[in-house]
Amino acid sequence: MKIYKFKENAKLWMDLGFNVRLLKVEKLIGTRKLYRSSISITENNLNDGSIYNEYNFLAIQIKYGNLLCLDIDNVDNTIENFHKLLDANGFTLDDFDYDITLHDGYHIYFKNSMEVPRNFYGKVRKGIHYDILCKGNLFMPPSYFGEMEYKSTGKMSVINDIEDLMDVPEFLIEYIMDMEIN
Repeated sequence: MKIYKFKENAKLWMDLGFNVRLLKVEKLIGTRKLYRSSISITENNLNDGSIYNEYNFLAIQIKYGNLLCLDIDNVDNTIENFHKLLDANGFTLDDFDYDITLHDGYHIYFKNSMEVPRNFYGKVRKGIHYDILCKGNLFMPPSYFGEMEYKSTGKMSVINDIEDLMDVPEFLIEYIMDMEIN
């Protein structure tokens, strides 16, 4: 089943124009993933099932300008606080394109229409711990390490173009992304 999911998700992100890699993550240090080997997925090797047995993480390589990921960490009461923020602004999590992260947080995907120029890590604002990711490796379902895994919500499977993603809602820009980005 995992091999099928790796191929399915790799194809989805390739079709959206992203470079996709498989990584062999050997150690987790906090939220950092340490790996020694990786392989690019191409149309030529996408259907080679043997390569998926050697790797445990799927990563897309995001570049400035195309995708913004709001990474909501599952720390302290962040998940509860984030849901309260959504509710107070008339949203639910299911209004967004998202996946569940290795530690049961969220990767929420948006068009990078804000032109965020770099990643921001370890941000905390009013009880919500988050990162803003717009370049580098972004780990995707069905990546796993031991018993922990990224889980797909299936919402990304209906996206045909990166332009189909939502812009960051104004309340999130004001509330969470209140920082200097230029």
